[in-house]
Amino acid sequence: MAGALASMSAFSEAPIRQIEQEAIAAYLNTLDPEQPAAKILVIEQTTATADEAFVATDPQRERLVKDLPQATGKVIDDFLRVSATPSELRVPGQLVRRNVRLQMVRKKDMDRLFDLGKPSLAWARFYELYPDAAGLVQISRVGIDESAAQALFYMSIRQGGLRGSGHFVLLHRPFGIWRVLATAKAWIS
Repeated sequence: MAGALASMSAFSEAPIRQIEQEAIAAYLNTLDPEQPAAKILVIEQTTATADEAFVATDPQRERLVKDLPQATGKVIDDFLRVSATPSELRVPGQLVRRNVRLQMVRKKDMDRLFDLGKPSLAWARFYELYPDAAGLVQISRVGIDESAAQALFYMSIRQGGLRGSGHFVLLHRPFGIWRVLATAKAWIS
């Protein structure tokens, strides 16, 4: 399942910003280092959208405001703007700790795999292809406030059946280093 993304026409015109890559990598670096080293984060190369994060409409936006009171209006607005359409996700390896193992996969390959009609068969095939996977991860674009002091994104992990969850991650950058400020659950199954 290697190769380049098929068509860039479905993607946002603006490429993912360096600051977004840094914020995502900073969060990935906070993942539990005690997790078994054999686990790999299989991440879709196409970013999640605001629709997939259930915050594309005004009432849903208000829920995000309520769940993350520390977030500035500007970071929420930028998150909604940049995550309106999918983009190609890149997480440079040099930004991620060595014990955080990533494998990027094409969305069209995952769509083809999960279009088999029976989810249980698709998940069995997924784990045949990626036996050390922690699950299938999807990450949105990152909203950044005007002073680049806060970053907000959505991340989900699906593991098959009714095992999965999605959450919002709010980062702040005291002294130039991204740190997790808050998280909020978007959904769980």
